[in-house]
Amino acid sequence: MSNSTVPHFSFIVGASYGAGTYAMSGRAYNNRFIFTWPTAKIAVMGPKQFAGVMSLVRRAKAARKGEKFDEKLDKQLVELVESAAEKESVALSASSMLTDDGIIDPRETRKYWASLVCC
Repeated sequence: MSNSTVPHFSFIVGASYGAGTYAMSGRAYNNRFIFTWPTAKIAVMGPKQFAGVMSLVRRAKAARKGEKFDEKLDKQLVELVESAAEKESVALSASSMLTDDGIIDPRETRKYWASLVCC
């Protein structure tokens, strides 16, 4: 994708997380347009992975300081972070942060694609 000279258009229909977004012609490839379906999810990493990384960081920080790690509190924080990340990765939230060019009705994908290719 990075060396191609044709116009790039992307339609995100499912989950698009992290490096997978770039591999599948994400915003880094300077697409002319990126549209999402209402079912799409877009984020730097999946909600479970994000919550897990945050837990590892808290655990390492506690170990570095020589403090006792509170497993019960960590479990609550993991659930909270995972829930927040899930809400922020849905198509409507992602589109409101201008990560795409709009949410389209899946039944109109062909119409959008045809309009983009002919112009």
